[in-house]
Amino acid sequence: MDKTGTLKIENGESRVDGTLLGRNVPSGQDPYGAATDYVIDHNCDNGDCVSVSGSYQGKVLYIDSVQKLSADQCQPLAAANLIIAERVSAVTVAAKARSAAPRKAAKKASVIAKRPAPAKAAKKAAKKSVVKKSVVKKLAAKSAPAKASSSRKAAKKMTTKGR
Repeated sequence: MDKTGTLKIENGESRVDGTLLGRNVPSGQDPYGAATDYVIDHNCDNGDCVSVSGSYQGKVLYIDSVQKLSADQCQPLAAANLIIAERVSAVTVAAKARSAAPRKAAKKASVIAKRPAPAKAAKKAAKKSVVKKSVVKKLAAKSAPAKASSSRKAAKKMTTKGR
Protein backbone atom coordinates (compact mmCIF):
# COMPACT_ATOMS: atom_id res chain seq x y z
CA MET A 1 0.00 0.00 0.00
CA ASP A 2 1.38 3.39 -0.96
CA LYS A 3 0.66 6.64 0.87
CA THR A 4 1.78 10.10 -0.15
CA GLY A 5 1.55 13.11 2.09
CA THR A 6 3.26 15.42 4.55
CA LEU A 7 5.58 13.81 7.08
CA LYS A 8 5.20 14.84 10.69
CA ILE A 9 7.73 13.69 13.28
CA GLU A 10 6.75 14.22 16.90
CA ASN A 11 7.82 12.50 20.14
CA GLY A 12 9.82 9.88 18.24
CA GLU A 13 6.82 8.85 16.08
CA SER A 14 6.35 9.49 12.38
CA ARG A 15 3.04 10.13 10.66
CA VAL A 16 2.08 10.77 7.06
CA ASP A 17 -1.11 12.83 6.94
CA GLY A 18 -2.09 11.44 10.34
CA THR A 19 -1.28 7.77 9.62
CA LEU A 20 1.14 6.32 12.16
CA LEU A 21 4.21 4.68 10.63
CA GLY A 22 5.87 1.57 11.98
CA ARG A 23 8.72 -0.68 10.92
CA ASN A 24 9.03 -4.44 11.30
CA VAL A 25 11.83 -5.00 13.81
CA PRO A 26 12.84 -7.85 16.14
CA SER A 27 10.65 -8.16 19.20
CA GLY A 28 11.55 -5.94 22.11
CA GLN A 29 12.41 -2.98 19.89
CA ASP A 30 10.19 0.05 19.27
CA PRO A 31 8.57 -0.24 15.80
CA TYR A 32 7.53 3.44 15.77
CA GLY A 33 10.99 4.70 16.70
CA ALA A 34 12.50 2.35 14.10
CA ALA A 35 10.21 3.84 11.42
CA THR A 36 11.28 7.36 12.43
CA ASP A 37 14.95 6.38 12.27
CA TYR A 38 14.39 4.78 8.83
CA VAL A 39 12.66 7.90 7.49
CA ILE A 40 15.43 10.19 8.82
CA ASP A 41 18.13 7.89 7.36
CA HIS A 42 16.49 8.42 3.94
CA ASN A 43 16.90 12.23 4.20
CA CYS A 44 13.27 12.93 5.06
CA ASP A 45 12.47 15.47 7.75
CA ASN A 46 9.46 16.95 9.53
CA GLY A 47 7.19 18.79 7.04
CA ASP A 48 8.61 17.08 3.92
CA CYS A 49 6.39 15.61 1.24
CA VAL A 50 7.01 11.86 1.19
CA SER A 51 5.70 8.71 -0.40
CA VAL A 52 5.83 5.55 1.70
CA SER A 53 4.95 1.98 0.84
CA GLY A 54 4.24 -0.92 3.13
CA SER A 55 1.35 -2.84 4.63
CA TYR A 56 -1.30 -1.91 7.16
CA GLN A 57 -1.63 -3.78 10.44
CA GLY A 58 -4.63 -2.22 12.11
CA LYS A 59 -4.28 1.56 11.84
CA VAL A 60 -0.47 1.47 11.57
CA LEU A 61 1.32 1.48 8.21
CA TYR A 62 4.44 -0.70 8.50
CA ILE A 63 6.75 0.78 5.89
CA ASP A 64 9.16 -0.99 3.57
CA SER A 65 10.34 2.08 1.65
CA VAL A 66 10.19 5.87 1.81
CA GLN A 67 10.90 8.49 -0.82
CA LYS A 68 11.15 12.24 -0.46
CA LEU A 69 9.10 14.14 -3.04
CA SER A 70 8.99 17.76 -4.13
CA ALA A 71 6.54 19.97 -2.20
CA ASP A 72 4.34 20.59 -5.26
CA GLN A 73 3.53 16.88 -5.44
CA CYS A 74 1.82 17.08 -2.03
CA GLN A 75 -0.12 20.30 -2.69
CA PRO A 76 -2.68 18.77 -5.08
CA LEU A 77 -3.20 15.95 -2.59
CA ALA A 78 -3.65 18.40 0.26
CA ALA A 79 -6.22 20.36 -1.75
CA ALA A 80 -8.11 17.16 -2.63
CA ASN A 81 -8.06 16.03 1.01
CA LEU A 82 -9.35 19.45 2.09
CA ILE A 83 -12.24 19.26 -0.39
CA ILE A 84 -13.11 15.75 0.78
CA ALA A 85 -12.97 16.84 4.43
CA GLU A 86 -15.25 19.82 3.70
CA ARG A 87 -17.77 17.57 1.96
CA VAL A 88 -17.73 15.06 4.79
CA SER A 89 -18.25 17.79 7.39
CA ALA A 90 -21.12 19.31 5.34
CA VAL A 91 -22.81 15.92 5.09
CA THR A 92 -22.29 15.32 8.80
CA VAL A 93 -23.78 18.69 9.73
CA ALA A 94 -26.78 18.10 7.45
CA ALA A 95 -27.34 14.63 8.92
CA LYS A 96 -27.22 15.98 12.48
CA ALA A 97 -29.70 18.71 11.58
CA ARG A 98 -32.08 16.16 10.07
CA SER A 99 -31.86 13.89 13.09
CA ALA A 100 -32.29 16.74 15.57
CA ALA A 101 -35.48 18.10 13.95
CA PRO A 102 -37.72 15.10 14.80
CA ARG A 103 -36.43 15.04 18.39
CA LYS A 104 -37.20 18.73 18.87
CA ALA A 105 -40.69 18.29 17.41
CA ALA A 106 -41.35 15.28 19.66
CA LYS A 107 -40.16 17.17 22.73
CA LYS A 108 -42.34 20.16 21.87
CA ALA A 109 -45.35 17.88 21.38
CA SER A 110 -44.80 16.23 24.76
CA VAL A 111 -44.55 19.63 26.47
CA ILE A 112 -47.77 20.77 24.82
CA ALA A 113 -49.49 17.53 25.81
CA LYS A 114 -48.52 18.09 29.46
CA ARG A 115 -50.08 21.56 29.56
CA PRO A 116 -53.58 21.68 31.05
CA ALA A 117 -56.46 22.60 28.79
CA PRO A 118 -57.54 26.26 29.06
CA ALA A 119 -60.91 25.32 30.66
CA LYS A 120 -59.19 23.20 33.29
CA ALA A 121 -56.72 25.98 34.00
CA ALA A 122 -59.54 28.48 34.46
CA LYS A 123 -61.37 26.15 36.87
CA LYS A 124 -58.21 25.59 38.90
CA ALA A 125 -57.56 29.33 39.12
CA ALA A 126 -61.16 29.98 40.21
CA LYS A 127 -60.96 27.31 42.91
CA LYS A 128 -57.71 28.78 44.22
CA SER A 129 -59.14 32.29 44.43
CA VAL A 130 -62.29 30.99 46.20
CA VAL A 131 -60.14 29.09 48.68
CA LYS A 132 -57.93 32.12 49.27
CA LYS A 133 -60.92 34.42 49.80
CA SER A 134 -62.55 32.04 52.28
CA VAL A 135 -59.30 31.57 54.18
CA VAL A 136 -58.80 35.34 54.36
CA LYS A 137 -62.37 35.83 55.64
CA LYS A 138 -61.97 33.14 58.29
CA LEU A 139 -58.68 34.59 59.48
CA ALA A 140 -60.11 38.08 59.59
CA ALA A 141 -63.12 36.88 61.57
CA LYS A 142 -60.96 35.01 64.06
CA SER A 143 -58.37 37.72 64.53
CA ALA A 144 -60.79 40.65 64.94
CA PRO A 145 -62.44 39.48 68.19
CA ALA A 146 -59.10 38.37 69.54
CA LYS A 147 -57.71 41.84 69.11
CA ALA A 148 -60.76 43.36 70.69
CA SER A 149 -60.54 41.07 73.69
CA SER A 150 -56.87 41.72 74.16
CA SER A 151 -57.41 45.46 73.94
CA ARG A 152 -60.20 45.14 76.55
CA LYS A 153 -57.82 43.30 78.83
CA ALA A 154 -55.20 45.98 78.38
CA ALA A 155 -57.76 48.68 79.15
CA LYS A 156 -58.84 46.80 82.32
CA LYS A 157 -55.25 46.55 83.46
CA MET A 158 -54.73 50.24 83.01
CA THR A 159 -57.86 51.05 84.93
CA THR A 160 -56.95 48.70 87.75
CA LYS A 161 -53.45 50.14 87.99
CA GLY A 162 -54.78 53.63 88.25
CA ARG A 163 -56.98 52.77 91.28
